[in-house]
Amino acid sequence: MLKLDNCPSCDVEELNQIISENNPDIITLDVRTKGEYKSSNISGSKNIPLDDLKKNIDYLRKFQKVYIYCHNGTRTDEACKKLSKEGIEIVSVKGGIVSWRKAGYAINSSSDIEVISLQRQVQITAGTFILLGVILSKVVDPNFIYLSAIMGVGLLFTGISGSCMMAKMLVFLPWNK
Repeated sequence: MLKLDNCPSCDVEELNQIISENNPDIITLDVRTKGEYKSSNISGSKNIPLDDLKKNIDYLRKFQKVYIYCHNGTRTDEACKKLSKEGIEIVSVKGGIVSWRKAGYAINSSSDIEVISLQRQVQITAGTFILLGVILSKVVDPNFIYLSAIMGVGLLFTGISGSCMMAKMLVFLPWNK
């Protein structure tokens, strides 16, 4: 196991081996949205979205070790911080489900349509508002440039703080439930 930012981590090959051992004291936890989880997940994993971790602390304390994954790692890092503060032994799965899929391991899928990851939804939304602000500032009113500026400030805040308000709002959209 490697350590990244004081959080023990493993690669998907190691996780695959651990899952095959069927140890009831270990849980694989997917912290993506319910929609993302329904779209694709690792067999046997439990879905508790990042924003719901706090209310599931008692359930997670029942396990000796919690292996955490998301799409590619951003939410995993946040989950590791939250759960390690609660004294839960956690392991971050490097690269999330993206690495799992690239390694050729089986993916459960219960949806005909794959949900776009929350990170990509944020990028698409932010990019749309920035572009819209620039176009409207040229065509309608120069003050629309502030829409682009606000989005830029939001992205800067997200990068510095590691917390994305837009992502927190997007999780409530129907396809993310």
